[in-house]
Amino acid sequence: MQLTAPSAACPTGTPSPQALKKVVFSGPGSLPSTLEAYYHECSHGQALMNPSNSLVVGPVPIPCSLNGTTNYTWTTNNCEYSDIYGWHFYAQNHVANKMKVDITKYKFKVLVLPRGYTYEANCKWMGLGTLGPYEVSPDGTSTAFSWIQGESAGKIMALMHEIGHNQYLHHAIDAKGCEYCDYSSLMGGCCNVRCHNAAHNWQLGWGTPLAILNTATWPRHTLLYFDLPAQHTAVTNTIWVQPDWMPYGTRDQLFPMSYYIAYRIDSGKYDSEMPEVYLYATSIYAWDGATQTTVRRSRNLASVFTGELYRNTDEGWLVRQLSHGVGGARVALCRYSEVNEVTCGDGVDNDCDGLVDDQDPDCIYPSPPPSPPPSPPSPPSPPRRPRAPFPPDADTSMPPEWSRVIERASSPPPPGWRDRPPHPASPPPPDSEISPPPPPRQATSTPPPLRSPPPSPPPSPPPPSPNPPRSPRPPQQPSPSPPPSPVRSPPPSPLPTPSPAKASAWPPSPAAVIADDTEPTGPISDRNNRKKRPPPSPAKPDRKGRKLKSPPPPPARLPPPPPPKKKGKKAKEQKRRLAFALERKEDSL
Repeated sequence: MQLTAPSAACPTGTPSPQALKKVVFSGPGSLPSTLEAYYHECSHGQALMNPSNSLVVGPVPIPCSLNGTTNYTWTTNNCEYSDIYGWHFYAQNHVANKMKVDITKYKFKVLVLPRGYTYEANCKWMGLGTLGPYEVSPDGTSTAFSWIQGESAGKIMALMHEIGHNQYLHHAIDAKGCEYCDYSSLMGGCCNVRCHNAAHNWQLGWGTPLAILNTATWPRHTLLYFDLPAQHTAVTNTIWVQPDWMPYGTRDQLFPMSYYIAYRIDSGKYDSEMPEVYLYATSIYAWDGATQTTVRRSRNLASVFTGELYRNTDEGWLVRQLSHGVGGARVALCRYSEVNEVTCGDGVDNDCDGLVDDQDPDCIYPSPPPSPPPSPPSPPSPPRRPRAPFPPDADTSMPPEWSRVIERASSPPPPGWRDRPPHPASPPPPDSEISPPPPPRQATSTPPPLRSPPPSPPPSPPPPSPNPPRSPRPPQQPSPSPPPSPVRSPPPSPLPTPSPAKASAWPPSPAAVIADDTEPTGPISDRNNRKKRPPPSPAKPDRKGRKLKSPPPPPARLPPPPPPKKKGKKAKEQKRRLAFALERKEDSL
């Protein structure tokens, strides 16, 4: 049916009935591509559309608006449902009452609007159709409505797409859910000429399955091979997978999931304008309709070329295209239990690669490969900065990508060791055999007694000792008052011993490392000096320094004062002997 405008106030420019007949019907004077030939080729001759069962009538004049004279009201300035149905009802009433044409026997009624009509009414579509019939009469006859823009009236794909909605077909989407994005199907985006996909062919009755695969006909671990004909060459051209081993795949569900597998090429005249990603490939379509009249979207999951496979990891089955040609393709389907065979020696092809047990490289080189040996352990019980553990209710079925991310994240050294400042290479741990031990850490605020400068000795100290010349005494001296240097070293037992304990704790804490870095040479220089001389005399002042308040260093380094002078012959003899010893020392130098 055609609409026309009765005045210049309404949009005009509807194609004439003669022009529409050249688009719809084949015959002399028709266009090279017609709707009749389109139905014939895509349905394998099962759907006939010709002047014996179809009619083009018009034009039908329609006012710009109607209000109150009938049971419906509309305007051409809006595109609400009340408006578009008003246009349709008005045109049907005009054809039946004014043109005396019986249109009750026609199931699908397509209304072709004037050019610019939908733009004036702000209709944002080039075509519209009811999903299934709009109404069903008591005698069982049904009526479905479609609307086509005047600009699209010459496009047979747009006409067949909207009539497809009247036949319970919804849109064809891609694997990501993009509406209209399955361009292998006529129910996808406009306006390249192509036929329906395998799922919609089954709905229309234009394609039948050559195999129905379910639990009864498809045992696990068994490769099934099929010579799948190209869709345009035969009616029986589809493999129908019914995953009834899954809860949502049983046929008693309201929307049971199933899959339709078909091989497509650019063929004939009307199944030719498909993108190359679908050509000479096996396409897998998902559809969850229970019956042929269930209105559900079909989804193109993948198109598999020769040497490739599609794997449904949720349900455990795969499709491989083994070879292809103009007339069809050879494909293999299998239900697997393991992506890579790890159960070896059971006589079963668990991963469906055609190789059993030791024939499978997965069994020769087990998959997944063994993890590499762990890296050499760091110092025992190192302080680690623990990573936040997974919560108790964490999902353990994480995908392999996430598992790899976690695996990579745990491989670097613990942050606590990486961020710690490196230990200085110069000072080794203090040797417990060196005497005396270094002063405790709490005394670092004041200069350690061992690091204080020595008292002013003679310009050239004798090699045996850097102490003042009075330190070495003649062995025959019996007087106990000047205590010999061995009495001053090692430190007496009351001295605290945490210093050797601290020296044995290695590596030191970061605070200790920093403290050592501020004075890197003191312990070494003192230690080296002590190796070349007898135990130092300032041990007693050092002990007093720990009891008293920071004694000055010079008294700590000087020997004890000489005993008080004694009058008499013994004191004079001692003084003479000391002077004699000094003279001999100077002579030796």
